[in-house]
Amino acid sequence: MNCHSAQRLLSAEQEGALADGARAELAAHVAHCAGCHQFRVTLGEASESLRIAAARVTVPDEERAWQDVRRELRAARSTDGRRWWRAVRWALPLGAAAGIAFILLGPTGDEQSAVRMVARADFVEVSGDASSVVYVDDKSGWLVVWAESPAKVE
Repeated sequence: MNCHSAQRLLSAEQEGALADGARAELAAHVAHCAGCHQFRVTLGEASESLRIAAARVTVPDEERAWQDVRRELRAARSTDGRRWWRAVRWALPLGAAAGIAFILLGPTGDEQSAVRMVARADFVEVSGDASSVVYVDDKSGWLVVWAESPAKVE
């Protein structure tokens, strides 16, 4: 047996998953190999430390933990709602007053049609045999005029 396979078997020994034949072979190797003997001692100390640390861990009551989480979520929701209402409460009367003022003092019929008209082209003149395209872009409101002459073939 070499040290690499002995160290794998030492890990299995700590877990209690080692067959009797392998245990005897491992014991013979560890008795004659100082490195593997030290590895067994270090591995045993580490395992014992982990067992002690695991025993000290307290497992919380699952139902009580969920109740605490739900209580905190409800408290956070109600606090956020109150904050939002405090921030918006003063703006509602101002918004209503502005809306009424716009309706009463807003543009007249002629002004409204002038406001809606973005661009207008009654006539586009192009020379010779050129062609033109005129349109208003919906997104930007820009009036676009495109004129193109056909290529001359020589």
